Amino acid sequence: MRTPIHILLAEDYPIVRQGMRSLLSAIPGYVVVGETGDGAEVVELVRKLDPDLVLLDMSLPNCCGQEILGELSAGKARSKVLAMSTQKEEELVLTALRCGAAGYLLKSISREEIQVAIHAVIRGYRYLSTELADRAIRHYEKRGVSAVVRAAEPPSPTAAALNKKSISELTNRQREVLRLLALGHGNAQIGNILNISPRTVEIHRANVMHKLGLTSSSALVRYALTHGLILIDD
Repeated sequence: MRTPIHILLAEDYPIVRQGMRSLLSAIPGYVVVGETGDGAEVVELVRKLDPDLVLLDMSLPNCCGQEILGELSAGKARSKVLAMSTQKEEELVLTALRCGAAGYLLKSISREEIQVAIHAVIRGYRYLSTELADRAIRHYEKRGVSAVVRAAEPPSPTAAALNKKSISELTNRQREVLRLLALGHGNAQIGNILNISPRTVEIHRANVMHKLGLTSSSALVRYALTHGLILIDD
């Protein structure tokens, strides 16, 4: 992984773009290497600047996000793309992911979640904003997908506990800690991302493990995967 992470901003509203640039530039390990509000410029800037990540507004003028994703995929660009939008419709999210986006962010997300999303996709994971992930979890639960995944695993006390526990028992902060732990971050790293102490992270971790009936780190990762908190590329 290149350090610092090079980011290209593609957002048509100057004030939003300025705010995102200020936010990202204040985070150690990130550098904004370019920006544009014109969809027609994005692919050329990717070729010129070779960013690690593109934060892509899906509604840019002159060339929509879907077309940009198609061009980047066809050109085998190495840059990861996080699609951004105010739109929550399932078909729009699925279209962005199918066209090559590594994740889909709602523009209402917090500073902390932007960091989580960037670290996730840079490490090769797929990412959905928490609100969208919650919707996906509810959809999977209705279809019984999580139960099917667990049923395929060897019987164990942990698997039995997962059948009885619900992610709805966790607070939003506990979900973020769970997600970051599952992505391989240590207590100190999580503390830096969420602006809390490592000791507080450890307390959240213990509470998560207790609430969900988990007894090991591998069980924690499996839980995060089967409940849509982290999504790995096929």
